[in-house]
Parts: sequence; C-alpha cells; structure tokens
Amino acid sequence: MTNLKLFTRRAGISAIFVRAAILVLIIGMLLSSCTGLKSSSATVSQGSAGEALVKPSSANSAVLTELHGTVEVNTGSGEWTLAKSGQSLKSGQQIRTGALSNGTLVFYDGSRLNLGSEAEIFLDELDAPTSGARIIQLTQVSGESQHDVTLSDDSGSHYDVSTLAGTGSATGTKFTVMVFPDQLSQFWVDRGAVSVANENVTVVVEEGQTTSVLVGEPPVEPESRITGEGQVMQIATVDANRVTPPASALNGQKDQNGKITLCHATGSATNPYVEITVSVAGATHGHAKHLGDIIPAPADGCPLSTPITSSTPTSWNIAGQRFLPGVSLVVFGNPQVGDWVRFEGRQLADGSRYVDRIELLSPSSANQFAFIGKVESIGDTAWTISSSVVQVNEFTDIEAGLKVGDNVQVTGGIAEDGFLSAERISQTEGAGSNFRFAGILTDSGNDVWVISGIKVAVDSNTTLYGDFVVGNPVAVEGVIQVDGTWLATTINLVTPEGYHFEFIGEVQSISPWTVSGVSFDTADWTEIDADIQVGNKVRVSGIVDADGIWVAESIELFDTEHATSFAFFGQVLTLDPWNVGGISLTVDERTTIQDGIVLGEMVKVTGWILEDGTWLATDIKHTGLHIGQGCFMIYSVVQNITGDQILLTNGQTIVRSGDIIVTGDLREGSVVIYQYCVDDQGQGKITRVTVVNQLEELPLAKAVICHIPPGNPKNQYTIEVGQSAVAAHLAHGDTLGPCPFEKLDKKPKKNN
Repeated sequence: MTNLKLFTRRAGISAIFVRAAILVLIIGMLLSSCTGLKSSSATVSQGSAGEALVKPSSANSAVLTELHGTVEVNTGSGEWTLAKSGQSLKSGQQIRTGALSNGTLVFYDGSRLNLGSEAEIFLDELDAPTSGARIIQLTQVSGESQHDVTLSDDSGSHYDVSTLAGTGSATGTKFTVMVFPDQLSQFWVDRGAVSVANENVTVVVEEGQTTSVLVGEPPVEPESRITGEGQVMQIATVDANRVTPPASALNGQKDQNGKITLCHATGSATNPYVEITVSVAGATHGHAKHLGDIIPAPADGCPLSTPITSSTPTSWNIAGQRFLPGVSLVVFGNPQVGDWVRFEGRQLADGSRYVDRIELLSPSSANQFAFIGKVESIGDTAWTISSSVVQVNEFTDIEAGLKVGDNVQVTGGIAEDGFLSAERISQTEGAGSNFRFAGILTDSGNDVWVISGIKVAVDSNTTLYGDFVVGNPVAVEGVIQVDGTWLATTINLVTPEGYHFEFIGEVQSISPWTVSGVSFDTADWTEIDADIQVGNKVRVSGIVDADGIWVAESIELFDTEHATSFAFFGQVLTLDPWNVGGISLTVDERTTIQDGIVLGEMVKVTGWILEDGTWLATDIKHTGLHIGQGCFMIYSVVQNITGDQILLTNGQTIVRSGDIIVTGDLREGSVVIYQYCVDDQGQGKITRVTVVNQLEELPLAKAVICHIPPGNPKNQYTIEVGQSAVAAHLAHGDTLGPCPFEKLDKKPKKNN
C-alpha cells in the first residue's frame, strides 16, 4: 500500500484542509462490467460517429477528446475558453464542464480521466511516462470524475486526486470521485481497494463498496454498493407544495419595459437555477406552470441551492424496495411515480438502503399515445384530428399558429374512459422530418446556434422565448431540411422534466447509430424495429442523460406512405375485438400480433388512422422496454459456503439452484456481484451471481452492536463483534449500531 503525505495546494484552491482524508487505492484485478445499461458508446454529435484515438505528444502533457456540451479550459491566464477536441494541456491548467456536458482527458501512459457534468479539476503535475515512475497529481473542486488508471510496476508511481475531504493515490485501478463543494466527497471503487483516513480513523474499502467523507469528519464505514434500474413505485413526501422562494424575491427584479427577470429551475443538482429575462406574458402563461421557478428573481440573484421544502422526498420506493435519500442525493430529469430510472446507492450492515443518485431513463409509457394527422376542427376544449376527437385544456402545449388543414403530431394520455387528452400538439412539415431536443447553448451566432454539439440554423421565422446567453439549458424544435440543415422554429428554456429528444431522419449508420448526422447511444432496453437498414427513414426518441449523452428509447421505421400514423402504450382490455387502453382497434390481415400477448398485459400498438377515423393496428407487441419492476446489482464478498448455502459478508444468504446463473469460481473470499430482480407482481429473487475477483483472505470486518444484558436493559453498552457472531447477538435482543445513549465517538469495546 502506498503511503501518502498531505501537502498544501497553491493559493488558487481555497479550503484544502490539513485534516483532509487520505485515499489510497490498492492494485486489484480487473472488474468485469455487469450493468448492461448501454450497448453502444456513440456520442451526440454532428458528422462522424466517433473520434480517432489520440495520444499526448509527451509524458508532460494530456489530450482532451470526446467533448460534449460546454467544456472549458483555463491555460493559466485566468480566462476560460471553450476547449477543442485534440487540445493539449499541461501542468498548472484547469478544466471545467457545464450542465449536460462531459469530456475525457487522456494521459501519455494510457490512463484516462472522464469529467462529468458541472465538474472542475486542476492539473497540478503531469509526468506520465510509459515506463518508470508516473506522477499525476490532480485537484478536484466539484462534480464527478471517473478514473481508469493504467497499471504501473514502479513503486514510485502516483496518481493523486485531491479534494476538500482528502487525497487519493493509485498505481493501477478504476474508481469514481464525487465532490460536493464544502460538504463531502464520495468514493466508489470498481477495481482494487481504497484506504480512506480522516480524523485519525481509517477504513478499507474493497472493490464494489463505497464510502463518504464529510469535511472535518471521519469516513463512514464501507458499505455495499447498489446499482440498477427500476420503476418508481412511490415517492414519499410530507405534501406536494411548490417551492417557496426566498424572502428577497419579494423585492425582486420586476417589470422592465414589458419584461421580467426570473429564476428558472433547471433540475441540476449543482446549478439549480438560471437567471433569464422573458416577457411578462411568457412568465404568466409559461413559467408560472414550471414547478420550482421563482418569479420574479430575488434582487440579490438566484439561489445557489434548491430550497428545502415540505415536498422534498423523505423516501423512494424503486421496484418495491425502499430507499432513504442520501445526504447529497442527486436527482436528474424529475422522475415521477411510474417512471423508469437508473439509480446508485448503498446498503448498510443493518440492511437499510440509501440512494445517492437517481436518473430518469424513460417516463411512464402506460396509456400514452402519439399520432400524426390533419386538423379538421379547433375548439376551446377539443380538437378533431383525422376524425379523432382530442381533448385540450390550459396545460396542453399547442404550437402557435396552427390552423385547420395543418398536419400535426399529437402526444398525450389515454383516460380511463378511452378519451384522448392532448399534452402537446405541434406541426409536422411535409414528410415529417421534425425534431425537438434539449441541450446546453454553447454558441449563439447570427445564423447558427450550437446546442450541445448540434448546429441549428436560426432565421427570421425562429421564435425565441427569452433573452438567452451561453450556458442556458434550452429546448429547441424545428425541421430537418432537404439539404440536412437543422432549422429551428422555436427555442425555449428547458424544464427539469424536459430532457428528452425526438426527431425523424435518414439512417446513415447502425453500428454505432447515426441518423441525419446525429449519433446517439442505445441501451439494452432500447426498442428497435426489425429490418431497419441504412437509408431508411426512422423516428428516434429518447432521453438526454445527466452528462448530455442521448440514449434512444425507441427507433421506429417511419411510415411515409400513411401520413396519419399512431403509436401508443396501453393495457390489453379485450382481445376479440381488440381494445387497448380504452382505444378500439381494427385488426385484419395487415396486422402483426406478437405471440403470447394476454389480457391485462402492457403492449405497444402502432398503426394508421384510416379516412373514416378507424384506428387500424399494424403491429401489436410486448413493450420490451423494461422487465418487471426492476433489477439491482449488489456487490459483496463470500464469507462461507456450506452445501448449497452461500453466506455473504453483507448478511445475504443465497441458496444455489438451477434458477441462478453462476459465472466464475465461487468460493470463500470471492468478490461477487449478484443480480436481484423484481417481477411485475413485486416478487423478488436473485437471478445471477458473477465472480469479479478473489481475495487472498476475508476482510477482518467487525460489526458494531448495542449489547443489552438480559434483565438489565439500562446497562446496555456498545461492543464490536465478528460478523459470524452477529446473528447470535441479535437473537437475544441486541441491536445493530452503537447504543443511542452513548457518544458516537466513544471507542467500542472489543468482544472476541
């Protein structure tokens, strides 16, 4: 294990405390990935689907690559400038990213640093030869960084990452650092082990575990890491009140020549508000509906953090499992009950679970619809589109200027009585090559704007809802023209729940996917129509993740022959005749029905709206998006194997059977990832166990117990026992954790 000494950073970095934690990363074996979240690795961009491999020119430099969104560098002059792919950096320079942005730094020895959104890092020292001692020293100020460090066989090698809560050193490992300025740092290790020390307390974190360090506090005991995907079943709150603005908002920046300055909620954890000036009408009819917007902006500027309110979640139920919110929970995309999310958290020794990160993957598709048709009549409460009556209300987002005869796309929900309730009605041009997406404004020229790497043309017909500046999160809509130009028709501020994209274009590449000049990722759950080929016209829709990467939820062949097409998800109510989600369907020889569909199942239906208003289903199939309520991946170590009984150090017992897939040589000391899945009925079981490493000996972990003497409960006291003795102590009334009446910093008694 490498020994470290804390050292003072230059004056440009404030509050690097002498009492900071020391993070030492030990060489370990390669950890094979088992997340299954992405099946390609393309980046949203225009032009080529990927970038050529890069290498710095010398051991004293590093090269930026795979840039997305707003990535800036400070070369030492004090000014921040936009970074360029292939740009060389050296010691003494800084990198930072904006919202929905990320970038990668490649060192000479092959080590890689990926900087997530809203992160900042200093390059203190760079000397990374391919042989001999490697010295890379970094200081992370904020955000998330992922490090894949090339193994070095020189004992003098260091790869150091300093934060407000400590310094980490690696010689060959893979780890993640998350920094919440002036609060805490969190560490996850995918390969190797970590020793974290602060306030004279040291803990060893094995791969697959996580720990947190509050500034000026000792690190918490290592906890099993939990990652996975699942459906949000419940969000517990005190009530659902809106965000209460600070008192200074009462004297805010009000009417300024027909405009008003407000704080627009972005959904970002570190930059929750952006100050924007809009028309009074826009604030009244638009932003007043956005949960969290502060109107007008306070006189002293927008808050730097989201106010704690009675609507702040007190717990999350994901796939039937209850999670308490971590001390610095990051939530992206404003997920709601029924939505599918990706999450990351930890499981404590007492079995309680905490979630540290939740990211929306896809909104609930239940009883949702979308179709293209021609406007036949327009009313205050209902429109008729291709013979279908669609209800509208004050919350329906209706594109300005629509009139009878226009071709439109309608999206919304299906009510229990089968009525269609529109959430959005927008014009579709000609063959339907429309687009809409959310991103970060990185350049705003007279004729071309750049939004998260996408070049968008603007002209006199483009409607701008606000006075935008570089760095604003925006939502843009428009048309892909015949020459491939993306022409914007409207640009507005994005809402926290608006990080999505949808467009229609021509397939240029399938591996990786590129459509109309834009590349994007797919995931295991992406629904892709069969027989799509290069040259086909497709509709692509999906989510924009926290780092600005586009991940497709569905890629569908676009029907150019039938202009009035539809697609929706719903529950099968009857089979003969077919009724899905309250919508009566015509089924004939043109309909393809997937085998095995039963009453009550959620299905996806696509088809055409005929001239007489009949909805003809051309395809009815299983949704295929997600299985059951979700699956977790949990890390642990095998403590004991007796017959078919496998006891893990986190207390979980696995009974080996033919239903469980075991990969690797499973024995005592094996570091494993086990998959726990929950079906549609809420029944959970372990489905897979994968060995990722083998320890030479079991970790000497001790459990803290509050010992309650029989017959004398007032004389309870805190002790430490081996994991094998925990069950016996709990059986006669002892409890996990220190006794509530003892000081937490009191050293527990040893009990052998």
